[in-house]
Amino acid sequence: MDATARRAASLTLAVCAALALSACHSTASGGSAAPAPSRGSAAPAAAGSACRNLVVTAAVRAEVTRAYAAESRLVHIEPVPGGFLYGACGGVTYAASRFEPTGGATEQEKVASQDEGSVPKYFSLGPSGAWTYLGSAGFPATGGCIGGIPQALAAVWGGCRTR
Repeated sequence: MDATARRAASLTLAVCAALALSACHSTASGGSAAPAPSRGSAAPAAAGSACRNLVVTAAVRAEVTRAYAAESRLVHIEPVPGGFLYGACGGVTYAASRFEPTGGATEQEKVASQDEGSVPKYFSLGPSGAWTYLGSAGFPATGGCIGGIPQALAAVWGGCRTR
């Protein structure tokens, strides 16, 4: 194969590789790449309702704390003061909070509350009236909401940043 044929073959190979790579980074409609999936379950659609913050009550805090205690098997915990998120979107109610050990916490509970226990936990209120644990932001916290929180509510919550 002469030099001209080799250059033409190399150029053809380069163009094919570039086209193949660009196909990996675009959608079928020619738009930009879809964002990577978030942790947690898929977010329900907002069903035409506006997403909004709600005023959290002591009862809601207690119910969400019980739901996380059942999930984590930690007994002596409470939401971190000032960092409880509570809102609704599309007829579904959501909550998020970090948790910390209370005064009666065992050494095991204190250790478990570090690392993974120190990042936001997310919940939804089911039709039965019980709170369901959706997931954790993961450790170390990188900010943002898990996939189980609708994007419109995440925006209302300022990107799910809890204190």
